[in-house]
Formats: sequence, C-alpha cells, structure tokens
Amino acid sequence: PNQVESTQPPGGSAEFVFWIQNDGVFYGNPQEDNAVITVNGMESTVLRTLKVNGVETSDPFHVDVGPENRVLVTLEFEVLDGVQSGASGLIKVSAASELNAIESTSVNLLIDVITIHDLQMTIEEETSQTVDYPEKAVFTIYVTNHGNVEETVVIESSDPLRFWSVNAVDDEFKLAPGETREVKINVQPPNDLFQDDTYDFTIIVMPKGLPVAGQPLDLSVTAEIAIGFSFLADETIQMLGW
Repeated sequence: PNQVESTQPPGGSAEFVFWIQNDGVFYGNPQEDNAVITVNGMESTVLRTLKVNGVETSDPFHVDVGPENRVLVTLEFEVLDGVQSGASGLIKVSAASELNAIESTSVNLLIDVITIHDLQMTIEEETSQTVDYPEKAVFTIYVTNHGNVEETVVIESSDPLRFWSVNAVDDEFKLAPGETREVKINVQPPNDLFQDDTYDFTIIVMPKGLPVAGQPLDLSVTAEIAIGFSFLADETIQMLGW
C-alpha cells in the first residue's frame, strides 16, 4: 500500500517495516549505485530512527540488482510526550537510486496521536449466586486493557445496603495495553441475617480519575438461611416480641 496508518498516544512508539529492491538496469559498475532513503514530516512531534538490516543509518547504502538481493528497512518512530492528543500528521518515506534521484518511490505513514482509554470487564460464570448463610459469595472477573496507554485500574462497587459488604481483592492496580488481570470479588452477607435475602449490586471498573470511562457489571447474591438458623431466628424474634 502507498499509505499506512498508525494511532499512537503521546509517548507511544511503533515501527514501520518495508523492503528496498533494486529493479534497475545498470550498464556501469553495479557497485557504484546506492539506495538513498529520505524521511520527511512531523519533525517537531515524532522522533525517527532508520535502520537497514537492523543497523541504524542515515547514509546511502548499496543494493544489488534483483529481487533476491532486497534489503529490509525499518523506520522506528516515537511520539514526543508533550504532543497533544488529537494531533495528526504525515511522514513520507522515499527511496531512490543515488544515480537517478528523479525516479523515486514513496510510502506515506499517517500518524494520529490519540489517547485511547478502553477497559473491558468479562465474567465467565453466572452473574448471580446463591450461598448458604453465613458463607460468602466469590465472583471472578477479568479486566483487559484494550486501550493504547498503561492504566491505573480502580474497581469500585455501588453503595452497600442492609450491611452487606463487597470487596475486591485487588481494587487498584496498573495494567499495560493488551494485558488482562484476574480479580476476585468477595460478597459477605450481614452478621445478623434472620431470613433469606437477595442483594443486587454493581461493580464498576474504570481508569483512575476517569469515571466517565467506567464499565459497570450488575451482580446478585442470595443468602439462604438453613433450617437451624431459621428456627433460632424465629425464637429470637419471639423473645424480642415478648
């Protein structure tokens, strides 16, 4: 393709790899002809490093005639930290013969500087559980960073009701782009439960300081009172009533 696109956050980096092939017909000494690579565009916002067969260079280099002699060229680039999200620009990479600079080929690299916050939460079990009181329920969720920046992940729950408690084993942690973290959510019934009770609540996963980017998950736990506990509860209620 004549144009390649890349989306990076401020401070983000990537590389663009392509091949240089000498298709010319040379009537002199082939050793005298070299390839010249020029890189133009976004000089004030992107650091560029050109490598030929893995070696950094800025000088012309020799390429023998024929497809079997093609050379691997890598353009590494890094967006400067101070660049504002939303900036964009074009880097043009051109290749030409040192002896025939008029005829050149080029590829455009379109760079969009955008910070993407995209945390996603999944659960591989049912979102509702039933436990025998006073046992606790445990949910396992998986948090994945589908964005392009490292996030400090914060896990919160909706306000507790009726003395139920909800706790994430890890309620704040760092997550690099592409990484997934397993998190246990413990849900404990109240200490003085006298009858079966269902507690509905919401877990929210968000980047720290960005609640608008939070992802909610609705969960539910039912605590059932065993017969012995129920009988004791009835006695207690009668005693309190008398």
